[in-house]
Amino acid sequence: MKKLLIFIMVAAMLLVSFAACTPAEETPDAPGESSSDIPSESGEPEESEVQVDLGVPADLNYGGKEVYIFHWDAYNPEFVSDGEENAGDPIYDAIYKKNLYTEQKLNIELDFTSAPGDGGNMQSFTNALKNRMSDPSTPVDITAAYGRTTAMVAVNGLLT
Repeated sequence: MKKLLIFIMVAAMLLVSFAACTPAEETPDAPGESSSDIPSESGEPEESEVQVDLGVPADLNYGGKEVYIFHWDAYNPEFVSDGEENAGDPIYDAIYKKNLYTEQKLNIELDFTSAPGDGGNMQSFTNALKNRMSDPSTPVDITAAYGRTTAMVAVNGLLT
């Protein structure tokens, strides 16, 4: 009886793992959008690009508002690129296109500011964020940092 129960449990686990490995269905384009709607540097959609459905309503418009993002400098491209499409690096190109698409889709301007924020710079990142938030001329809408640094920022009362 134990062997039968073990066999059934193993079969169930294998069935679940095989189901998880099946290819996902492609998400259809949102109404009025196609895979050619991702903008290029010129602002024109490119046919060869893949559409990413962000689930953003088509009528969401922030009227050109500037969104201030204070993020950690991870020595890797995560948030901003060199500001040019087709710089030759697929990561930078993808970041550039993501930011451009977000700006155009929401009618916003993204403003990025960074500070070192890895494990060895947790306190300096926290201090830089605190200084930035205390100065009305340097607003912060979004903060992004390394996990432990984010916890330190939260403990210091800088996240809401």
